[in-house]
Formats: sequence, C-alpha cells, structure tokens
Amino acid sequence: MTVDNGVAVSVRTYSGSTGRELVGGVVIAVSVDGEPTGVLRHQVMSSPTGMRWGYRGLGPKDLARSLLIDAAGPSLLCGICRGSTQVVFDEAADGFVVFDPAIHEGRSHGPCGACRRGFTLTHHEESAFEAEVVARLGRSWTLTSDQIVQWRRGYLRRTAAR
Repeated sequence: MTVDNGVAVSVRTYSGSTGRELVGGVVIAVSVDGEPTGVLRHQVMSSPTGMRWGYRGLGPKDLARSLLIDAAGPSLLCGICRGSTQVVFDEAADGFVVFDPAIHEGRSHGPCGACRRGFTLTHHEESAFEAEVVARLGRSWTLTSDQIVQWRRGYLRRTAAR
C-alpha cells in the first residue's frame, strides 16, 4: 500500500512468465498488496490471440494497453461512453450519451468517436509504453501499478513539452 496525496492506495503487482507448462504459453498474474487476485484482463485492440512481451508487435501492444488501463483504473474511461463504446445522440442533453438499449430502444446508435474502445488512452501512448517497457521485458518479469503510473506521468510531461 502506498500513500498518494494523503490517501492510502493499494498497489497492484503484475507478474508475467512464459513456459511450455502454461496453457497458452503465457500468464500475467495480478496481486493487490501481495494477495493474488487473478489474471490481467486482455483489453483487445490489436491482437486477437493474446498478450505477449519481449519484442514489438500486436501482442506486446495489447499488453501495453492492458497494463496502462488496469494501472490507471477508472481515470482512463471515456467520459462520454463510460467504457461501453456505444453512444446515441440525445436531444435533451444536446449531445452524445451512453447507449442503453432499455432507454434508447429502436434508436440509431454507433461507436463512440471520442475514445478508442471505451478508453481515452492514445495510440501514441500505447506504442511508447510498448517500446520503452513491454518490448524490453524478459521471460519472467514483475511491474507495479506505481511504476506504470510513474512512467505514464513522465510520458505525459515529455509529450506536453513538445
């Protein structure tokens, strides 16, 4: 557990390993404050076959995306579609809102144009994290949510200065 602005925050730890004994050949385990909680959710964008590391490609790009989203928590959810990826124009709101079939039955809806599959993470940010971190990971590795968030803060500072 770490303290951020006086608030205790749980640290998530991501551990990856490859091996023939593993189903699919890879696993990315997640633990919170040292207690195992499951596996990292694959936020599919580029690779339908799964997440990988140690090189540049579609699998590593999806691992970069998945790690950044999980470490950042809800702060990367799109403010318009709130992660649903589907929106509808609402006259009363004078703008796009989350599509809800129960409310908007029969209404035309479509993909949210404000985000990439429900999150505000940019392609450039994913690619930079893939190149600077994911492509350099070895056969077995461990990263914390703190390390990922610090990398992202540094990336945003570097790109804002351009």
